[in-house]
Amino acid sequence: MSYSEELKIIKKQRRRTLSISFFIFVILPTLISLLYYGLIASRQYVSISKFNVSVENNSSMSLLSGNLGGLLGGANGLNIHEAQIVKEFLQSQDIVKVLEKKIKLYDAFNNPKADYWAKPPRSPSIERFLEYYLEMVQVSVNETDGIITLKVSAFTPQESVKIAESIMQQAEEFVNNRSDRIQKDSIKFAEKFLSQAEQEVLSANISLSDFRNNNRNFDPTMTAKGVLSITTGLEVELAKTKTEMETLSTFLKPDNPRIQNLKARISSIRSQIESQTNRLVDDKKNNLADISQEYEAYKLTTEFALKRYATAIAGLEGARARAAQQFKYLLRIVGPTYPERSDKPLVLMEIISTLFISLVIFTIGGLVLSALRDHVRI
Repeated sequence: MSYSEELKIIKKQRRRTLSISFFIFVILPTLISLLYYGLIASRQYVSISKFNVSVENNSSMSLLSGNLGGLLGGANGLNIHEAQIVKEFLQSQDIVKVLEKKIKLYDAFNNPKADYWAKPPRSPSIERFLEYYLEMVQVSVNETDGIITLKVSAFTPQESVKIAESIMQQAEEFVNNRSDRIQKDSIKFAEKFLSQAEQEVLSANISLSDFRNNNRNFDPTMTAKGVLSITTGLEVELAKTKTEMETLSTFLKPDNPRIQNLKARISSIRSQIESQTNRLVDDKKNNLADISQEYEAYKLTTEFALKRYATAIAGLEGARARAAQQFKYLLRIVGPTYPERSDKPLVLMEIISTLFISLVIFTIGGLVLSALRDHVRI
């Protein structure tokens, strides 16, 4: 056999192989796709809902302060944050479990009208059923305004609306419960702080009252000031008496009755001064100076407890005000809509996609095989 004849046979075999490969990897998948989506695939109806989570804040105060930009940005940021939290809930196992109890979610998807490949798997685990749920229920959040879009697919319009409505109800309940819990927790913390402050005030007042009773003195500080005032007056009187005696001593004899009377008066004044001084600094018993110092400590403790109590009352009022200002609620915007025609599957789009993917795989496979042949020849 000549080289040209052998080359013709090789080319013919390659064309045949290429034709078979093209049929297997391109034509056959496209025909299967055409058969499935055109004749077998169940029609699905999509119910659309749109809503957002609104957070009431102190907008009037923000407007009065002129911070309109901060108000809009802050409120929008809160709405988007809350919307993301709701989205996570709607894509969690918790919502699947709740819907299964409420509306028998598995039975709703396991419709007799659905084809085998569109139905949920039999007796699935919660993880596998969640995967199927996420295929049938799409949740998205607009990052600009925080609007949540919910798309629910089912095999009848009634089922899609029923599932969508149930999901909306659970989302609303979730938002309300979360809002109530945040409000109650903040108020509960403030009430606990107030209760502690009340106990501190009562304890400080009891300690101060016991101290006064034990020392039989209502206000040792005032008593000490009185003693000092008396002592100061006696010292002034003592100085005047000494001056008078010294003056009289210049022309009277020491045994003169007037001199003797002044000496006796000076001795009496000194005795009174010593007595008053001992009330303040006597070491043999609790002196007035120590009592006054201890009394001041009790008094400061009581005053601090009262200030803490006033702060706690203001904190409780502020917590209640903030709780009222940051009330969260779900606001429905659209739907759930009632679909009158099936939106899924998109038959033409699915067939074209299958054809395109098959062509890509076929082309890549051909390039790989060509590279391998060239490598072998080298």
